[in-house]
Amino acid sequence: MRFRGRQYDGTGVTIAVVDSGIQTEDPRLAQATVDGWTLELSATEHARVIPGFTDVHGHGTEIASLVHQEAPGARLLAIRVADSAMQTSPEVIAAAVESAYREGARVVNVSLGASDTGRARVLLESCARARLQGVVIVAAAHAMGEAAFPADLPTSLGILSHPECRQELFFLSPNRFSAEEFGHLSGAWVAPGYATDASGVPQEYLGAGAATARVSGRLACLAQAMPNAEVSDWVEQLRNIARIPEPEFGYS
Repeated sequence: MRFRGRQYDGTGVTIAVVDSGIQTEDPRLAQATVDGWTLELSATEHARVIPGFTDVHGHGTEIASLVHQEAPGARLLAIRVADSAMQTSPEVIAAAVESAYREGARVVNVSLGASDTGRARVLLESCARARLQGVVIVAAAHAMGEAAFPADLPTSLGILSHPECRQELFFLSPNRFSAEEFGHLSGAWVAPGYATDASGVPQEYLGAGAATARVSGRLACLAQAMPNAEVSDWVEQLRNIARIPEPEFGYS
């Protein structure tokens, strides 16, 4: 990522990937530094750390590869919280956020979420503590504007996508979409949601989860460029970099 006349790749920054794990043998991650663990709830509903973080679904590896594309110099911290059916809970995600910042992560990527508003308080508390520690939580918002946590929390950066948002576009859309169509995207962070091949050519559209990964990588580069800045400063710089589209896209 180019910023203020210099190129940054996230070197020295740890990005936590809270997901279904990471398959380190994936060729897209051949040059990546990856470690981590698995979190599960015990019978007493306390988070339990289990060694290993091998991907049990495939989603986490896809997300990690996109993060790595944006910030190839960053260390990836895999925290597996989802099972093979991509099922998880607010309590486990909250434990993952806390363990991530205790391990030194400056960016926490959560390309999944929980919809239970009644159980969101535990996530609110853990994300607030992370923010106080200078950590930014980047989370996938619901594609249709329904509740999603931690994306909808005030201490998180919720990310959406749209098929018309291509690889070279990254923007905050301030009233681009009509209320009748995709009104929930107006004023939201919108980023490219496509997987890419090894040469960067867009492939399958994955939506908000992939968009979240791309934003996480960009923020890691800004954290490298501005190591002593506040999270709000990183977000403001990201806002300045973001391209705001014209009424019609017309981009290829």
